[in-house]
Amino acid sequence: MESSKPGDLDSTIETALSTEPLRRPPAGFFGRIKRRLAVIALIQQERRSFRYSMTAGGTAFLGVLTVLFLSVYIGSLPSRLAWYVPGGMGFLDYVKTQFLLSTRMVFALIGLAAAVPLGAMLFTFVRPPAKPAETRRTESGRS
Repeated sequence: MESSKPGDLDSTIETALSTEPLRRPPAGFFGRIKRRLAVIALIQQERRSFRYSMTAGGTAFLGVLTVLFLSVYIGSLPSRLAWYVPGGMGFLDYVKTQFLLSTRMVFALIGLAAAVPLGAMLFTFVRPPAKPAETRRTESGRS
């Protein structure tokens, strides 16, 4: 081969292959390809449904926390407890004292309660991609 240009190499290969007859693929070739594509499509569909379920679960959890907070805030539950429940004022004093003494613990629990679903949602969307099947097979020793 005396020419080193890529265009000449391409044309040489094309002329050599144009004279060759097309061979038929082996029996079952297209069936195997269709089965592999179906498996890949099912894997992608499962990943999408997992992401959607994680997003929906995290959103529902945050929604429930928001509704509970708003119901306590709007319903003025502490003042109702203090004035309409016998011994409510003493209980509110006790809760207020405990809350002020353990503010760091309460904030840590609230932060943990919010961080777990948010972390799961973040991990779901930003996780590294899975390795291809051929890479997994060669790493495990099965070729």
